[in-house]
Amino acid sequence: MATLSDTVINYSDLVEETGNGLRVSGRVYQDPQIFEEELDRIFHRGWVFVGHESEVAEPGEFITRAIGNQPVIMSRDSDGQVHVLLNRCRHRSATVCQQDRGSAFTFMCAYHGWTYGNDGHLIGTPFNGGRGGYDECFKREDYGLVRVPRVASHRGFVFGSLSPVGQSFDDYLGQAKAYLDRFCDMAPEGEVLARAGRQKTRVEGNWKLQVENLTDQYHVSFTHQTALRRPGRDATAITMDDPYQVQRDLGGGHTVIDRFQANRNTGENLNERVTGATGTLDPEVVSRVAERMGEEAAEYVSTGGPPHIMIFPNLMVLWNAFRVLQPVRPNLSYIYYHPTFLKGASDEVNTRRLRAHENGFGPAGFINPDDADMFARIQTGTKASVDDWSLLTRGTAGEATEPDDFGQPSLTTQVLGETAQRGIWRHYRDVMNEG
Repeated sequence: MATLSDTVINYSDLVEETGNGLRVSGRVYQDPQIFEEELDRIFHRGWVFVGHESEVAEPGEFITRAIGNQPVIMSRDSDGQVHVLLNRCRHRSATVCQQDRGSAFTFMCAYHGWTYGNDGHLIGTPFNGGRGGYDECFKREDYGLVRVPRVASHRGFVFGSLSPVGQSFDDYLGQAKAYLDRFCDMAPEGEVLARAGRQKTRVEGNWKLQVENLTDQYHVSFTHQTALRRPGRDATAITMDDPYQVQRDLGGGHTVIDRFQANRNTGENLNERVTGATGTLDPEVVSRVAERMGEEAAEYVSTGGPPHIMIFPNLMVLWNAFRVLQPVRPNLSYIYYHPTFLKGASDEVNTRRLRAHENGFGPAGFINPDDADMFARIQTGTKASVDDWSLLTRGTAGEATEPDDFGQPSLTTQVLGETAQRGIWRHYRDVMNEG
């Protein structure tokens, strides 16, 4: 773990409640000590999304990821079991796997040749015996790759915690679980597949800017004007007059933009909305979902559309993909975009999903570059220290605890408010103050 400064930071001084909402100090985006404490208290003690089981669908397949700044390997062994292992040789600490993804039943450290099975056990160490080798006290079974202490999965989404103790996985996921269920239930076989690769975006901004942004509808009318008004698309910005599009604070730092009822009210024009690009309204898909859930439930799920949820601290699920957030430095983060397929849907439907994702979030997409540019602008702006407060005060008068699509009560306001952002920051403040 990084060595932290002896300076004690009171995060209640940086995330401050006001008479009509909340304000946040620019220091939380700039301070290196704060960044190191975030890695320790949020990413290394709590639950963090690692990867999707379908990325290692076959025995031998692996992916390399990070939990905070700790390198890990997620692999599937010959018995079909998924493992999450620290990507660090037990001898002299070199990483044992350099590829982003692949298939291998062993990992060998290129420094001294220590070799491990893809389940983590140490297979062999070269040049044993003799005066220069290991004595009889050395036991290979004691030096396998270190396992991430806690690993849990829900509907194929794999999470890990570097702390052996702490909040249970069920308590951590909380109300967000229902939204992951909805995302998967829209597929004919009740599963999504993340085997189309991933796209990396380098963002010259703090990791929390994307956390705030995903469930911020307020910026869309201005930041994404090109996406809203491009040729062949008759989309309009959301107004304050739409009561059926809301944002919710689900607790635990999880937030959501809830368009389910608005989508159902759209009627025959529903397929023209962004939810149509997910393929979940295709008759082929709906009929297969009905075989599994019944016609009434299938219609309810399909016309409601997919979720748009931020699962704190690093998983974002929306429309036809999920994103994974990786903090790198106070002023640098990576966002990985994973398009997903509907298991059991036709190639035509899944190809359409992929093309729709690329259209919005590919390197030349209509949405992704806009957000990345805004994050860089905010990162620059938060260097100003004369009055360094960012305001989050919208929608306080309209806040109410209301049930969501799953009957779960949550703090809610109209979608152009900032209830979601306040929920994120309150959770952040509480976790960081635990020390």
